[in-house]
Amino acid sequence: MYAKDDFNDETYVVYFLKYFFQEVYPENRWKEPHSNIDFLLSELKILENNFCSYLKEAVKKTQNYNGKSFKLLRSILGVKDDNLKNLTIRLLSFNYTTPNFNHNKYFGELIISNIHGTLNTNDIIFGIDQTGIQPTDISYPFTKTYRQLTDINLSNKQKNILPKPQSINNIYFYGHSLSSLDYSYFQSIFDYYDIYSSNVRLFFCYKTFDNKTNLQLQKEIANLAIKLLTSYSNSIENLEHRCQGP
Repeated sequence: MYAKDDFNDETYVVYFLKYFFQEVYPENRWKEPHSNIDFLLSELKILENNFCSYLKEAVKKTQNYNGKSFKLLRSILGVKDDNLKNLTIRLLSFNYTTPNFNHNKYFGELIISNIHGTLNTNDIIFGIDQTGIQPTDISYPFTKTYRQLTDINLSNKQKNILPKPQSINNIYFYGHSLSSLDYSYFQSIFDYYDIYSSNVRLFFCYKTFDNKTNLQLQKEIANLAIKLLTSYSNSIENLEHRCQGP
């Protein structure tokens, strides 16, 4: 038996989930893992595999998926087909799909990096942002940083995902909530391109949906972008303060 004092909030949740699963799922699902964390990670991987299968079927059922993806990318960039050959593009995707854009035909250079894995290699991951989480914390194995290192196929880990600062003019954001769940990624990008001291321009793109007007979506995207950039500004100020000392 365990005394109440033996548990903090995190370990209590872990034990609760494990014993809940013992009542619901087959014995081999919860007896094989060597620890409670291993058990939860194994359950997470089952969920990821099921979601991967679901997405594969969804892509198959989508008519002209590659053509629609190309049209969307061209719309975000705001250029005609004739000018695509002049562009060097690094597409940092938070999705798991890898549409075929016929790269050599249309683009000067296009490199797509799926930072959370791809359907093609069955290695997609779910995870939490690592901001404020230490490697010794019980939740660290569930961070995106840890899971990228341990669960994404090595062939998907491309070097030099981000182009050199001097070779980039614009950064486009599309289809992302800009929430704190991926803040560490945005912070790394903003730091790398030194956005407040460089000529790099940020474009926050959107598409109308759910009967929302352009004005409504503009306000929503503007508020999200301001919140993101304000958080980043505060992190810079805190860092400068720590570096300067009292």
